[in-house]
Amino acid sequence: MFLFVGYTDHDLDGATKLTATAEKFDIATSAWTFITDMPTARAAGMTVVADNIAYCIGGLELNPITQQFIVSRKIEAYDMVTGLWNSTLAPVISPHLPVAFGDAQYDGDDNIYVLCGLNSVVNNNQPDVVNDRVLRYTISTGIWASIIPSDLPLYKRISPFGFYRDNPLPLVYNTNNSDLQMGYIYSGSFPKTLAEINAEFNEKLNRALDDFRSFILTSPYYLSLTISEQSTFIETEEEKIANNIIVAPYIYTASGFKYSMGSESIDANDDLVISISDKVDDEWTVLPKVRDRGQAVYISNQDSVYFMGGSNQNQSTTLNRVETIDLNNEANSFLQLTSFSRGRSLFSAVAVQDEIYFAGGLTSGHADGYVNIELLQGPSLVEAQGKQSSG
Repeated sequence: MFLFVGYTDHDLDGATKLTATAEKFDIATSAWTFITDMPTARAAGMTVVADNIAYCIGGLELNPITQQFIVSRKIEAYDMVTGLWNSTLAPVISPHLPVAFGDAQYDGDDNIYVLCGLNSVVNNNQPDVVNDRVLRYTISTGIWASIIPSDLPLYKRISPFGFYRDNPLPLVYNTNNSDLQMGYIYSGSFPKTLAEINAEFNEKLNRALDDFRSFILTSPYYLSLTISEQSTFIETEEEKIANNIIVAPYIYTASGFKYSMGSESIDANDDLVISISDKVDDEWTVLPKVRDRGQAVYISNQDSVYFMGGSNQNQSTTLNRVETIDLNNEANSFLQLTSFSRGRSLFSAVAVQDEIYFAGGLTSGHADGYVNIELLQGPSLVEAQGKQSSG
């Protein structure tokens, strides 16, 4: 198991740092060893393995001039046999746009597909432009291509669950049914615009103020005040109401789609297009909890996919939820499994036979036994049970 780069600890100014560190985990000995650093420190990229070579694509890197994170155009490859990096592969160049916080899958032949995610960020990590194209990288030629998905509103999302159903149940049924070999994308997030946030805030505020103003007309306490005291009371309470209005910044979609790598075609406008009209929410009778920044791991000899961890910024930065869907029956049976002991997001997960190994990621905050809570108003005693959120 190989672990490449990512976020690391904060510096003295509290800023998030990127690391170029790469490590290898020997499952037989349960031992970690350092390997050659990646040429470029980055995080939130996409990695796939093809013929013992790991291709690390996009993500966030540091702009040395502005000292701000930007979406990287680079693709760097690590040869697992020689232990050497190749940083000379063709970058994502205009008119194609780079991607971070997306999903990448290898078609088992000569192509890597990069889906969803962001094309740019502001203030280091805030979403700016959401990606609306599928990128295809052909390994043998080093050529990038942009593909237009058939349903842009359905397609655009950040940090979705993604997996490739590459060879369902090969050990059980000795099958290689190409009709079942599909890429899957599920859930993820989409940032609300500032206009949407302001409109939602104003709607909630006006509703709360209407309720408050209708209440005080019959309040004995309010009616007992002088006109001056009433004015001060209204001003103070309405300020409190405005300060307590919370607007969720993201939309988490309970939808997804399937796509067939290699099915892209040229339309009447001479553009490459790919169909994503096959929706998973039309097939799955129960949908996993909506969230982003988790991992979906497909195990072919079970024909099952596991949805693990992640986050929902409207609820919690990390979630401990674990779910599975059995794809080997028409019901697509859903089961919620034992949760992680601790929430986790932005981590790596790989399947080795019937076992799934995890590494890295963000967990649920402070060190064990320490909780920092700030309250504007609350009880004199607070019990912190340390329970992990499942969303």
